[in-house]
Amino acid sequence: MLFNRPVYMVIICLIMSLMISCNNKEQQITDSGKVTIISSSGEENIQYFYSFINNISQGIEDQIRVIKMTKEGDPIYHDFNYRDNKLEYRFDNTKDSEGDKKIAETICSGFAIHQNQDHQVVTYQLVGCMNKEISFQIDI
Repeated sequence: MLFNRPVYMVIICLIMSLMISCNNKEQQITDSGKVTIISSSGEENIQYFYSFINNISQGIEDQIRVIKMTKEGDPIYHDFNYRDNKLEYRFDNTKDSEGDKKIAETICSGFAIHQNQDHQVVTYQLVGCMNKEISFQIDI
């Protein structure tokens, strides 16, 4: 045998540690429990999104995942991470059966918030993004 048992166990432990430490941002955001879902039937956990916007305005580090459901019921993931006065945005539509299966990331300066004239709808739109090819807008 090429390796004796203790060496083999050390290698397995190192591989497992590497796999655990490489846990991606997506899982970290999901584990934080701050997930807002937007679908044709309405919003779920919208208070997390409002809290996230409030924290950004106060310079408090925070993260959230917004899941927009397509008409077909497929999720499109929008992950936001605010830290060091930067808003990191990650778009993932790889689970959308009708989409182009892409993941894109950018850094933005924040959100522009607009309220329509009858005060029924508030629009939150990412602004100041480095990658102009991706955008995010939500009407609540």
